[in-house]
Amino acid sequence: MTDQSKIFAVHLGIFATPEDRNRVYARGMERVSAFEDVSLRGSQYVDGEQATALDPDFSVNELYEELPQQWRDEHPGEDPGLRRISEIRLVVASRGPGPDELTTALAQGACPVLDHPGPCPVPWSADFVTGEDKVSVEYLHSSRTQGPTP
Repeated sequence: MTDQSKIFAVHLGIFATPEDRNRVYARGMERVSAFEDVSLRGSQYVDGEQATALDPDFSVNELYEELPQQWRDEHPGEDPGLRRISEIRLVVASRGPGPDELTTALAQGACPVLDHPGPCPVPWSADFVTGEDKVSVEYLHSSRTQGPTP
C-alpha cells in the first residue's frame, strides 16, 4: 500500500454462539481479503464486557444491546444458549474500496445475502471509523497489531 491508502476500521457486532462467531469472522475475513487494493492492518474480536473501540466507558454489550432482543423476537420462548454479544474489528488500509464497501463485505460474513426476506440467522450490526477526528486517528494507528482471533 502506498501513501494514497486510507486507513479505517470496520466493526461488526453479532449475537452468536462461539462457533457462529468463528464462522462469521472467517467468512468476513475471506470477503474483505478478496479486495485487491486492501491491506489488513489488524483484526480482533472482543467479548461484550470489553470497552468499545473509541470509548473506554462504553461496553460492546451496551453498543449492541438490541441484538439479543432481535434474536428473542425471532425465537420466542427459546433459550439463547451460549449466544453472546461480540464485536469483530478490522483495521484496513485501502487504495480502492471505501469503508461502506468493506463494512458490507464484513457484514456478509454474518449474512451472505443482505437483502433477503425475514431475519438474519445471526443478528448483527455494522459500522466503520474513518479517522476524521483525533480520537479515531489515535485508535486507528494504535490498532495495527494483530489482536485475539478465533
